[in-house]
Amino acid sequence: MSTLATRGYPVDDEKILLSQDNWIYLYSELASYIEEKLVGDDIHRIRNSQGQRFSKYDEQFCELCSDVEEIMEKVFEKEES
Repeated sequence: MSTLATRGYPVDDEKILLSQDNWIYLYSELASYIEEKLVGDDIHRIRNSQGQRFSKYDEQFCELCSDVEEIMEKVFEKEES
C-alpha cells in the first residue's frame, strides 16, 4: 500500500473490535466497491458471463483486499477465533 496517504488517522490508539465475520464482510464489500468504481462500465472486461472474475484479475483484487485490510487495521482490530 505504498501509494496511500494516512492523513494522520486514527486520532487515538483505541481500536474497534470486529468479529471475523464483520471483518471479512467489511473488507470484501469495500474492495468490491473500489473495484467497481475503478472499472466502471468496463466490468464485463474483467468478468465472464456468469459474473466470475477472470483469473488474471484475481491477483489484482487480492492486492486491493490487502490494501483495504491495511487501512482497516489502523482503526479496527479483528477478533481472534
